Amino acid sequence: MLLEPRGDVDWTKVKQVLKTIYQQSPEFLFENALIGGGAAWFYKTVLNKANDPDFKIELNPQKEILWLSKDIDFIGSNLNEYEVLLKTKKTGTPPRFYIEGVWIDTPEIGLTMHPDVVLKRTYQGYLEQDLGEYQVAHPADVLKEKLALVNSPKATKRPQDILHIEAIKEFIKFDLCQRIEKKELFQNAADAKAWRDDAILAKTVDWTIFSCSKLQRRLEVAYQNLESVSYSNSVRQWIKHHLKS
Repeated sequence: MLLEPRGDVDWTKVKQVLKTIYQQSPEFLFENALIGGGAAWFYKTVLNKANDPDFKIELNPQKEILWLSKDIDFIGSNLNEYEVLLKTKKTGTPPRFYIEGVWIDTPEIGLTMHPDVVLKRTYQGYLEQDLGEYQVAHPADVLKEKLALVNSPKATKRPQDILHIEAIKEFIKFDLCQRIEKKELFQNAADAKAWRDDAILAKTVDWTIFSCSKLQRRLEVAYQNLESVSYSNSVRQWIKHHLKS
C-alpha cells in the first residue's frame, strides 16, 4: 500500500529555499547546517550525479514519493535568533517560519546532534551560478541521528527515515572510496588524517557499513595502490586492521 507523503518538498524546493535564504541572509547559511531530510536529499543527489558503478540509489516511483518532505531542518543558531537571521516572522497555527511557502524547522538540538559538534565538520554545498555556499551536516552525523530516531521507542515510525538511512550509508561508502582513489582528493597528510577520522566516525556510528563486499573490494585495491604514498601510512594501517574486524 502506498503511504501518504509528508509533503511536497523535493531537492528542487530545498535548493530554492537555500537560494532565497542566501539572498536575504547569507550569514544564516554560515551559522547553520542543513540536517534531516534536506541533508539526505543533498547526499542522495551528489551520489546520483557521481554515477558510481558500485554505490547508487535506485528507487521505484512509490519510494520516490516517500522522499518528499513537509519541512527543511537546520541546526546552529539559537531559536530566538531565527527571526532576525531569516528576516521573517512566524505565521500560521502553530506559529512557524516559512520561506518560499516551506516550513523551516529549527531544532536547537537533536537526539544525538548538537550544533557545537555538527558545525565543526560540515560538508559544503554550492548554490547554482556560483551564488554562494551552504553547510550540510556531516553524513555520519545525519546517519547517527536517523538511526537514533528509528530506534527510539518513543519516535513515530516513518518509512522515509529508513530510505534516508540507506541513501546516507551508500554515500558514505562512495565518499570514502573516491577520496582515496582520486589523487586530487588525497594530496597530503591532512587529507589522509581527514579520511581516517571519517572512517573511524562512520564505523563508530554503524559498523555494518564496512561489511559491504563492494566497499571492502574497493578499499583493498586502494590499500595496494597507496603503498608508495608516504603520507598514506595511517590510512593503510586503518584499512588493514579494521576493514574486516
